[in-house]
Amino acid sequence: MKLAHHSFAFLVTAVSASSAPAVVQVRNGTYTGLVQDSFDQHHFLGIPYAQPPVGALRFKPPQSLSSSWSGSRNAAAYAPACWSPTRDNLPPGSEMSEDCLAINVVRPAGVKANDELPVAVWIHGGGLVDGSSSESSYNLSFIVNKSVEMGTPIVAASFNYRLNGWGLLYGNLLHEEGSSHLGYRDQRLALHWLQENIAAFGGDPEQVTIFGESAGAWSVGAQLLAHGGRDDGLFRGAVMQSGAPVWPEPNGPIFADDWEPYYQHIVSQTGCANTTDTLSCLRDVPAGKLTKAFEAPLEGFSRDWGHVVDGDFFETTTQKQIAEGKLPRVPLLMGINTDEGTSFAQQGINTDDEFLNLVRATGVDEDGVRELAKLYPDDPAVGTPATLHGRPSGDLAYLGAQYKRVAAFAGDLIMHGPRRLMTDALAKTGATLYSYHFNVTTDGPHMGATHFAEVPFVFNSIEQQGGSEVPKHSKELANIMSRMWISFFINLDPNYNEVSCLKWPLFEEPSRTNFVFDVHKKGNGYLEKETLGVREEAIKGLIKRMYPLDLA
Repeated sequence: MKLAHHSFAFLVTAVSASSAPAVVQVRNGTYTGLVQDSFDQHHFLGIPYAQPPVGALRFKPPQSLSSSWSGSRNAAAYAPACWSPTRDNLPPGSEMSEDCLAINVVRPAGVKANDELPVAVWIHGGGLVDGSSSESSYNLSFIVNKSVEMGTPIVAASFNYRLNGWGLLYGNLLHEEGSSHLGYRDQRLALHWLQENIAAFGGDPEQVTIFGESAGAWSVGAQLLAHGGRDDGLFRGAVMQSGAPVWPEPNGPIFADDWEPYYQHIVSQTGCANTTDTLSCLRDVPAGKLTKAFEAPLEGFSRDWGHVVDGDFFETTTQKQIAEGKLPRVPLLMGINTDEGTSFAQQGINTDDEFLNLVRATGVDEDGVRELAKLYPDDPAVGTPATLHGRPSGDLAYLGAQYKRVAAFAGDLIMHGPRRLMTDALAKTGATLYSYHFNVTTDGPHMGATHFAEVPFVFNSIEQQGGSEVPKHSKELANIMSRMWISFFINLDPNYNEVSCLKWPLFEEPSRTNFVFDVHKKGNGYLEKETLGVREEAIKGLIKRMYPLDLA
């Protein structure tokens, strides 16, 4: 192991026609990328890492590339985004396609093959439903540029993977042929491709760190837990921002049988119901028709993509595996935002009955509904966000009278609970873990420190998000956070950042300490003992009810 001592602008901001082309020789052939003069970088975009998952390969595990070429192929434009129900956040003019499995690499200009720089690999979020590596929020230029400013340059990469039904459809036939968790398998093949090829870009395959936010963090966790936690040497460190690979399962693990009604729904929607081989029929359905089928809900069916026990990619439930410590012994950095739930709260909940129905929709039994209702009372003083005083009113009345109650419950269910369960379990195993808490309001008091808010700080792209309106202390915090992440990529320790006087301690028993990022505190941060304050007992009760194993 080697140790060294959301732009919201499009990734390729300026290309000089007079600059010499960026060229790289990978295993299959040569690519010519772009020279980006603003940051003095080379961009290699849209490089396939798998065979197109079309035709007979639709709904199949990704297949490695099997051909080579002479001459040089173009790597100057992003690949199409993978199919999703929405085009939100995609760059203007971008397309969607099944042929989307591609990777992007950004390196400082002047870096040569075999220079052995540390490598940071971003896995995009989007709920496993949408998103793309081409989203301007995930601009790798800024964090690579910051690494150069620090005198510790890195190479960075990102990639697409199959989403929603295209990548995570499940049922008995898919289980029988081993076609489960295709999106997660795409990610794993991309990591294998990097192991084989990143040295050609100047990166070191032995110094790869994966990082992601939301579903990207779920994905990072999935790669940690894949195949019983088998360490295939794909990465030596991992960062999970606002997401842990642990999902509510109040009625126990989810298997192929649980997904079969939805599979049959898709079969019916696409006209394949009366065929002798429904899976082969689905592989021939036009892409547009299949996408519409995935968008059509099945009444009474409520499942989240990618959360099944298939006996292969996930050998058992993720919480059981984490509790048993079955994951690679790599250093981890993970954390959460204070008011995650404001991005997930159902709006317009005004009465107790409406709240109870929302809790029932999670699948918990009636005893659990009553218990959770008591743990999450209709009291704005203990709801979230604290930055919104009292109940929403005036222009915010649309949020609902019980908005703060719903936001507290939703945030704990989807984000705080899983993260708490995982950090507690890891601390008990003695894992090398750095834990943070992001407490910066960027989108108004009714949102608080909401989901995704930390991303432009990590990428050091806060000024591109807010322009001249960005406060000085926010710029300072972006400098601190991006440097800490880069320090972790390089040293597996965020403390070699050269700007923060506050040492970030390991999250371990018995201290269990978080680094809190907060622009209102001296130095933009402080240390706190792990606690959820007034919701401490609530979240313990939620974990007990919503997860088969109580690890609290």
